[in-house]
Amino acid sequence: MTPRKKSFILANNAKNENKYIDPISLNYSKIDNVDPNVYINLPSFIEKVIHIPDRLLDLLELAAYIFASDRMISRGTLNAVEYHSWSRDIHLKIKVRDFSFWSQLEVKESLTNALNFMLGDHNWEISFEQGHSTDPIGLFDKEIFSLKPENVKKTSVVLFSGGADSLAGVLELLNQTDGNVILSSHQSSSSAKKTQNALYTSLEKKFGNRIHHYKYECHLSGKRATDETQRSRSFLFSSIAFVLARTFDQKEFYLFENGVTSLNLFRREDLMNSRASRTTHPQTLFKLMEFFSLVAGFQFEIKHNYVFKTKREVFEIIGKYSPDLISSTVSCTKASFSKGIATHCGRCFQCIDRRLSTVSGGLDEHDHEGLYDFDLFRDSLDGGIKTGVLDYIRQALEINEYSFDSFYEKYFYEFATIVKYLQTNSRSEMDIIEELWQMYKTHFSNVKQALVSARMKYDDPFTKPVQKNNLFSLIATREYLVEDVKRFAENLANKLLDFVSESFANVKPQNENDLNEKVGAFLRSHDKEFRSEYPTVSFACANVIPDHINNSLNLIIESKYIRGSTSPSRVTEGIAADLTKYPETAYILFLVYDPEHQIKSDRVFSEEIHLKERNKILIVR
Repeated sequence: MTPRKKSFILANNAKNENKYIDPISLNYSKIDNVDPNVYINLPSFIEKVIHIPDRLLDLLELAAYIFASDRMISRGTLNAVEYHSWSRDIHLKIKVRDFSFWSQLEVKESLTNALNFMLGDHNWEISFEQGHSTDPIGLFDKEIFSLKPENVKKTSVVLFSGGADSLAGVLELLNQTDGNVILSSHQSSSSAKKTQNALYTSLEKKFGNRIHHYKYECHLSGKRATDETQRSRSFLFSSIAFVLARTFDQKEFYLFENGVTSLNLFRREDLMNSRASRTTHPQTLFKLMEFFSLVAGFQFEIKHNYVFKTKREVFEIIGKYSPDLISSTVSCTKASFSKGIATHCGRCFQCIDRRLSTVSGGLDEHDHEGLYDFDLFRDSLDGGIKTGVLDYIRQALEINEYSFDSFYEKYFYEFATIVKYLQTNSRSEMDIIEELWQMYKTHFSNVKQALVSARMKYDDPFTKPVQKNNLFSLIATREYLVEDVKRFAENLANKLLDFVSESFANVKPQNENDLNEKVGAFLRSHDKEFRSEYPTVSFACANVIPDHINNSLNLIIESKYIRGSTSPSRVTEGIAADLTKYPETAYILFLVYDPEHQIKSDRVFSEEIHLKERNKILIVR
């Protein structure tokens, strides 16, 4: 096991009193003639709200440095086998103004509990140093000039990312209430800034001074991010909204995210632990509420009103009020990698969900293919996108087929981290699970409708054909109904057929061990390629058996070499013995190398073996 490296961060010119080795210094102001490596527009943010108390200023800086640290310290590669290779151990020390508050054990524990769950890391440790101060930005930057709205009871603070979910929530508040709406945004890139500003301009034209936009700009300066998952953005985002809520004397803010995305029930075993996003998970929000309540000094609430809605239902809200704004929203988690004028990569889970949701809801004319770098309905599905689509469709299908009891049993572990954080006095645990089950049933209906509608629209037999290996060929072959291990075994068998035939065309392997060594080398050399389409697969060859990881794909490969005295009948006996020594749940791929053509009939040879269902025989010559 590779040891986990601990990373040390010193922020706001904090001292390295513990003599940490190779600490990373983060500062947003110039210190000792060293240029800042983090950009924060704190002065202009304060100027717009007039005054922010010291404790809340500390929080804004702390959240910014956590975001910067998260982006600077790599999690490792996406195909890392070991959990600890993906999670991290980070110690951040920051100089603050309100040291007496931040140094409390209860505050530090609440903060790190929220971060560890949200980010999926092994451990975050936060320590504080006293002595930080900044000058007032102007004459009115004083407590007595704190901003108070004319009617604080009718002011709603909303996290506003520029995505469809947050826009839908804003539109509902503006159309169903007569109060003001404060948009709270984090801007870390020019594309995010452009999206948010354009949507705000459109909303302002329609709703006038009922809507106001507050933007907190924060990003690394002079250095490209090492980690692009940006999970800590949720903490920064929420902290900005909390500060604005307190500035406007509110005891809550709104977060709008559909339930399928927010709950993020695992679609593969490797998407558990830190690999599964928990940025708006109910437990994350509960832990944030606990932390913000300590900062505020009273019970603070985060309203998560869309937790039982599907993505299609979110788009239908926008379609009801302002369908023309759909094309201006950005849902993509990898938009910065898009080419040309595209605002979406088209490959990530969010893009898949968005396209199928708008098609299902009949709103795809506002979500046209020009917005996407990859066209889900026309382009060929490569390894990564194909896996994402299969995972997406398969999960929706499986949950639809579950009874309520099966649904509860399948996601029992997940529900333990969800349900109690959604419970109220009027709803029991079973009530909530029933509501979640119905939401996923609705989600499946939406997915099914989307696939039917898309096929009718984009797979017209009388128009120019779409590329090969596209979404519709996947639907035609019902590949999402085949479990991963069988798909993988078929794919692997085709590759092994070519490899073995070509490799031994002139020089035959000396014996079965020699055959296995060369097959093992082939599997290891193609590990990265296989992981692209089958992320749960890894090979660990012990002379004969290439194996999977974490029992996710219970695949066993056995090689048999027919030559000389090793007759087909002896191989048949060996295969029969193998079938009894491996568990029933294992899927076995038998590679039978027969260069001398001793097997007279491949069909008869296979039928003579009392084959159990979960295996495949590949005969190579």
